[in-house]
Order: sequence, then C-alpha cells, then structure tokens
Amino acid sequence: MAIVRPETDADIAAVRTVLQSAFGRDAEADLVDELRHTNGDILSLVAIRRGQVVGHAFFSRVVVAHTVGYDRGVGLAPM
Repeated sequence: MAIVRPETDADIAAVRTVLQSAFGRDAEADLVDELRHTNGDILSLVAIRRGQVVGHAFFSRVVVAHTVGYDRGVGLAPM
C-alpha cells in the first residue's frame, strides 16, 4: 500500500525521476519544474511506498481562452 502526502522540497529529485521513467523523456518533468518555479502549482502530491516516491499528482492553474473572455480552472497533469 502507498501513502499519499503533499510533496516536499526533499521529494523534487525523486519526482523528476518518476516522471522521466513514466514518460520516457524529460518534457513532463521539465514542465512540472517550470510550473513550480512560476507558482503555477496548486497542489502537488506524492505516493510513497517503502520510503520511496513511486507516484506523483500535480494540480496547476489553467486558463482557457474563448473568443469572448476566458475561464479559469485547475488541470491535473502530467498524467
């Protein structure tokens, strides 16, 4: 069973490794790093099993533009 908890600074390197492994490239890990640095994150959770980060869920701000106006929301990505 995994424990889910908020991400801490100590988890960042392990989260990057999990994302690189899951997607087979750096793009998603780079996106999460960028969103962290621009305060785009709302909630970042890690799944821990036997003391190791084995999963990650990242919620960030999203703006959807329309021909008239826009909507704000929350995205769950990368998935």
